Amino acid sequence: MPQIGRNDPCPCGSGRKYKSCCLIHDRITEQRDLAIGKSEAALLTYLFNYARQPRFNQEMVEAFNAYWGGAYDPAAANAIGPENMRRYFEWFVHDYPTLADRRFVIDLYAEMAEGRLEPDYQQLLDAWRASTMGLYRVAAKEPDDNLLLIDVLRGTELTVTDAVYQRNAVVGDLLIGRVYTLNDQPRLSHMTMALPAAYEAELSAYLVNAYRNYSGEAGTEASWDTFLRAHSMLFSAFLLSERSTHLRRNIGPGSPYADPAIGRDKLVEESARLANARRQAEAARRQGQAGTQRTASGIILPGAPPAPPEEAPVPERPSTILIPGRDD
Repeated sequence: MPQIGRNDPCPCGSGRKYKSCCLIHDRITEQRDLAIGKSEAALLTYLFNYARQPRFNQEMVEAFNAYWGGAYDPAAANAIGPENMRRYFEWFVHDYPTLADRRFVIDLYAEMAEGRLEPDYQQLLDAWRASTMGLYRVAAKEPDDNLLLIDVLRGTELTVTDAVYQRNAVVGDLLIGRVYTLNDQPRLSHMTMALPAAYEAELSAYLVNAYRNYSGEAGTEASWDTFLRAHSMLFSAFLLSERSTHLRRNIGPGSPYADPAIGRDKLVEESARLANARRQAEAARRQGQAGTQRTASGIILPGAPPAPPEEAPVPERPSTILIPGRDD
């Protein structure tokens, strides 16, 4: 793919120059991709490929629609773009329970791969499995690629190592992601996303209110880990909801912050386009079936249905419903 020039039109279709649109965020994304370790990159690939097995097809469709807040055409999924897709996949493998046994894909993968992974891969997988989503405020940028973070929901402090956000985040930024500990060193998950400080008050209030409702329904005060493992989709739900619409002016093209609602809007448009194309194809098919028919007297009747056969044909064998996995 040819390199995009700073003054070229932005490929997102906004009509603005690349330097004034997606360049800043694209550079941060590229830095994160380049900074990912070999083991992390390989294990992510293994996990994502495992999650795409046919056995998870139903979960994948239901989870995708839940995450993006609608009922979408699966063929339109790529409209959200690769970054949004990877962030969705990270959530899916960690936090979406399977229909069959209510287990998480990452745990099923760990069970399947037990005894087959190299020690460094196994250590990383165990660290990921123990992680949960969180909302963090950047309190300070420290030496050696470290960040001092405030856990907004749990009310604690922690220091994490992340070279990319140490360079690109500003004090007050919010980070939504998973913190995992590897070799006694807390780190941020690859698809951690940043938001400006303007989001903190309303996003945290939204999550705290949901947490209180969850604890009330459970009849006891749940831990934040338990709540966020069950409801980590709430981060996406807030960012795609109308309650955050007035905050979107702080993110998206021209800023270092991604706007997932742009991907959602493209998903809506592509699903509508595909539905319209199918309707047109079906109308053309029916029009073709109508065709023209000639009567016994030789008169051509446009659109007349064909005369029924004198005797209904007998099928060679009873019709059956093909069941995936049984009739492949």
